Amino acid sequence: MFLGHPSKIVGCDIDTRHVEWINANLTHMSAVKSEPNKPLPFDDGSFDAIISVSVFSHITEVSQEFYLTELSRIAKQGAYLFLSTHGETAFRKVRTSERMFSLVGIPAEALPDASSRMDGGQYAFIRQGAGHPTESDYDYGITFIPTTYVLDKWNRHFEIVEIVPGAIHDWQDIVVCRKR
Repeated sequence: MFLGHPSKIVGCDIDTRHVEWINANLTHMSAVKSEPNKPLPFDDGSFDAIISVSVFSHITEVSQEFYLTELSRIAKQGAYLFLSTHGETAFRKVRTSERMFSLVGIPAEALPDASSRMDGGQYAFIRQGAGHPTESDYDYGITFIPTTYVLDKWNRHFEIVEIVPGAIHDWQDIVVCRKR
């Protein structure tokens, strides 16, 4: 991905294995390690565009606010951001498909509260205790974020240009933002 892009491509991840693999195997880009809930290792106004896949779909509301602030800090004025979330599309599939429910690995007893929160336009974070290599560093889980919440809360950081439901594999939404 991005091979032949004329500009500098930089990635970051909290998982050292991913950073090392990118730096060893992809000559058209570089990667740096970031730390959970710590400032991103980039200067203010560094990026014309930012893509974040499967980050906001796994963090708490407090971490979400932290990272939205950080992304605003490192984005140039007018920069576009493409941020994936688990929105109504993913949540509907979790509620209606035993296979999808099993795939996300959330406890059945957490679903009623998450349903109530999603139906009420609220952030729904379900902590998962095992399976992620950085789980000892922060609360890792599955997060569902309704469109109304994104339009209300994320708008404090960015202009919300568009929300594309199920844009990634008819599962994750893409929130297209622009830094004012």
